[in-house]
Amino acid sequence: FVVDLASVVSGFDHSPEAGTLFRTPAGMGIVATVDHGECGVLLDGTMVEVDYSQFAGFRHWRIELNGPGEDPHVLFTYRHSSFTENR
Repeated sequence: FVVDLASVVSGFDHSPEAGTLFRTPAGMGIVATVDHGECGVLLDGTMVEVDYSQFAGFRHWRIELNGPGEDPHVLFTYRHSSFTENR
């Protein structure tokens, strides 16, 4: 996983949107929508209630594969529409 540090949000900033990659003491996961509410799905597939007091989320991230000396191969890119780059 490669995250765009400019897209970081904390649990105190606002309610993270579905698709946000997050890191908490429980592990890394993705915010999902379930029955009109939000939950976290850890990378191992476990559903958890997200503790937003210890939350760092990223609204722009990608999955890359590469070996030593190889250029990265991007498998997936996510950018939420609420994230706009100011570069």
